[in-house]
Amino acid sequence: MRRTVLTLVGALVLVMWLWALVTWNVAPDRVPLHFGLSGEPDRWGPRTVASWFGMPVLATLLAFGLSWLGRWSLSRPGLINMPGNERLRALPEAYRGPVHQSLLDLMALAALETVVILSLVQWGIVKGAAGESTQGVMLLVLVAAVLGSPFLIAFMMLHTQRALNDAWEKARRDGVVPPTGSRPT
Repeated sequence: MRRTVLTLVGALVLVMWLWALVTWNVAPDRVPLHFGLSGEPDRWGPRTVASWFGMPVLATLLAFGLSWLGRWSLSRPGLINMPGNERLRALPEAYRGPVHQSLLDLMALAALETVVILSLVQWGIVKGAAGESTQGVMLLVLVAAVLGSPFLIAFMMLHTQRALNDAWEKARRDGVVPPTGSRPT
């Protein structure tokens, strides 16, 4: 799953860069910098490299950053904030693989959600700069952020807990962790 999601993230980031490059020369001198609750721009500023290419830059940094953070955290299980962290730390390294893969899947999905939201904001900037309504796009941003995040968290918590329970059970069957019912503290 992770490879497919990361491919989507990379493709979307590339599209964001291409879109910013293609529209740079035709963009007006004044562009939206902020959107209000109505979904329409409520602050404007000059078209600069930062205002026009900000979303692709941010998407690139966050996509790479989330991917790096996921891999970095695997060598530091004590820093992973998840229910059952004490069980993960007590689990021998040889049994952590499925849990690690689940955590990497979570980071990849978080990167995808983040890049989707940033690409929608970029779309809103382009539409707003062209004088078009941005309400529909900003509604999509709101839906992606408010509805997408809780579903992502719930899905991945269940997925990660299932992986942790399966790994713990395998380690228990192999006799390398205490029997079920005795949990590490």
